[in-house]
Amino acid sequence: MPIVVVYGLPKSMDEPKIGILWKDIRLAIAKIPELGLKEKDVIVFFPSDRLSVGLGEEIIIFVKGLFITPQRDDIVRHKIAEEVTKTVRLHLPKSYVECLVEPFDTHQGYHAW
Repeated sequence: MPIVVVYGLPKSMDEPKIGILWKDIRLAIAKIPELGLKEKDVIVFFPSDRLSVGLGEEIIIFVKGLFITPQRDDIVRHKIAEEVTKTVRLHLPKSYVECLVEPFDTHQGYHAW
C-alpha cells in the first residue's frame, strides 16, 4: 500500500482544495494498471510545515511503502513519480514539483493489523 507524503503546499491551499488534490493523487496512482490498486489503497498525507517562507515554491513528494514485486520495477516507479508530479502541477502550475518513489521490501520489517 503506497503512502504519499506531500511537503511544501502553500497556505493558499485551503482544506477543500487539498481535498481535491488528495483525491486526484489517489486516482493518479490507482490508474497505473501494473500496481493493481484501487483508490482506497493509496494513503496520502499533507503534514504541516513549521516555516511558511517558501511554501508553494517547491513541493516535495515522497511515495513510500510501495511493496517490491516483479511488476513494480524501475519503469513503473518512474511512471508513479511522473503521474504524481503531473497531478500536483495541475493544481500548482507555478511550483517546482519533485517526487521520489521509495520501494519497500516487506522482509525488512512490516506488519499491519
